[in-house]
Amino acid sequence: KKEYSTLKLITKLSLKYGIPKSDNGGLLNCWIWKLSTKDIGNGFEILELNKDLPNNPQGPLVLSFLWHFSFKDPKTNATLLNQDKLPELDFRIKNSRIYLRTSNKSTISVWFALPFEQLEKYEIDYINELKSSLPFKSSQKHWRIWKKSEKGNWNPSKI
Repeated sequence: KKEYSTLKLITKLSLKYGIPKSDNGGLLNCWIWKLSTKDIGNGFEILELNKDLPNNPQGPLVLSFLWHFSFKDPKTNATLLNQDKLPELDFRIKNSRIYLRTSNKSTISVWFALPFEQLEKYEIDYINELKSSLPFKSSQKHWRIWKKSEKGNWNPSKI
């Protein structure tokens, strides 16, 4: 079984993009560089050039993208109010984000935090318009509204 060392690749990337942030997420180490928008094409080139490398004990070479965003009203282009006041239900996932992980196998994770306390006509229309304009299908069972209980816990209910 052929394997390779990441040391040469890490050195090459460090010379190009600076000292990486190191992260030990369990068993695997990972090195993280923040690329500017102009360097994204280079990131894909590196991924493509190294796609046929044999298995690596530290895991595959991955190019990941993380976007944080706020929702806007499509008619007025105004940012929806109170998005900055939404609680984080999971400290690992910041509100309203898209995480794209590209490698030999790619995945995308989407977390929407809409600032709606209740679902009236505007909110339902907004959600339906959002769902219909997404470039992927979403499962109806994953759409929830979260409310804080008297004990301080966050409880979901299906939309």
